[in-house]
Amino acid sequence: MKKETISVERVFGITNEYIDSYIVRPKVDELFIRGLRSNKHIIVYGSSKQGKSSLIRQHVLDEMKVVVDCTPKTSLIDIYKSILRQLNVELEESVTIDKSKQLSTSIGATFKLKIPFFGSGEANTNLSTEFQRGESKNYKYIESNLALAQDVSEVIKECKFKGRIVIENFHYLPLTIQKELSFDLRTFEDNNILFIILGIWRERNRLTQYNGDLTDRLVEIPVEPWVDEDFSKVITEGEPILNVSFENIKDRIISIANGSIGVLQELCKYTCLQANVYETNLDDTLILEDQHLDEAIQIKVESYSSRHVRCLEEFISGDETKLNLPYYFINSVLEVDLDLYSIGISKALLERIINSKQDNLALIRKTDFNRFFNHIVEYQIRKEISPPLFDFDKGSQSIKIIDSTFIFFIKHKNREELMSCFTKPE
Repeated sequence: MKKETISVERVFGITNEYIDSYIVRPKVDELFIRGLRSNKHIIVYGSSKQGKSSLIRQHVLDEMKVVVDCTPKTSLIDIYKSILRQLNVELEESVTIDKSKQLSTSIGATFKLKIPFFGSGEANTNLSTEFQRGESKNYKYIESNLALAQDVSEVIKECKFKGRIVIENFHYLPLTIQKELSFDLRTFEDNNILFIILGIWRERNRLTQYNGDLTDRLVEIPVEPWVDEDFSKVITEGEPILNVSFENIKDRIISIANGSIGVLQELCKYTCLQANVYETNLDDTLILEDQHLDEAIQIKVESYSSRHVRCLEEFISGDETKLNLPYYFINSVLEVDLDLYSIGISKALLERIINSKQDNLALIRKTDFNRFFNHIVEYQIRKEISPPLFDFDKGSQSIKIIDSTFIFFIKHKNREELMSCFTKPE
């Protein structure tokens, strides 16, 4: 019998599909499973490409989840409309004329809904039956205001949905929408409609900062840190599937990955490809060597460079502060010790470095620094830097690198030469 061959992309690399080198980490997976068994919302957070989506795919069946992928243009009603459409609810916007200022926020949010009906079939004037391909389907008609979480909850319960609602890329939502959703989450929990929120940040209690009433109502799961033992297990999981050996270069790959599972996965993938392994090797076990890894590193450096240089250019351009703060910020970040990239760069340190660069010694005010740091993610989203490179952790008062590929990129670039590519805005 011919042995089944599996593609490299199914074993290693960054993908939106299930991956065969997935490993269970007790501190992450078991906490997530306990969260699924609870009557609480789950918040999964961490840097980009650190396994948040893979965690969901591994433990929540497709039929037990509704997934909404957010963008900077997504509104709260867009989220709720997407959820209902995926539950086979048909929406027809109602014409609403409201002269009351108090209810003005609800205008345009009232919809006539056609809901699949799963009841016992008792007489109801709001029920109808449609026949398609010889099958009959029952529907219920109601009007609902999708600006109100209570109304949305009632519709979801009518659909008999018992799974989880997954909000991907929560961090892309405008801050006002993030805050509104954090207040609605309380209503949804009261109705036993439970969410999984995925976001790129590295501080605890992000949503409870928006709504203190969520304290003790959330299960928070950081997907970081990844430790060397985890990385070793990932590699060991994939080796027999492809019939290759990373034995000679495993330690080096783990060191270069610098705590990023995304970087490790991509290096493993391209190391195999550079050794001409595109799927399961059917010959003797192939020993992967430094040459293959060196070529993989070069490929990924070039790949990440095009994106990160563009992001840095966008970050610096069109200064909104009139103080050249974005330029001085990037300049200062590229000066600090690389060890701080993993643990966070203190706001106080960056302020000192930035002020030391002022030509006329006119120091930048504390209020200007605070405004810049507190809104640094929103600033990057407006600049279409996706995912964001930096986040500000208010608890530790430090800047966190939240794009896990950025550290790999910087470590393989001459930082002085890189900074010389950027012109200080006038």
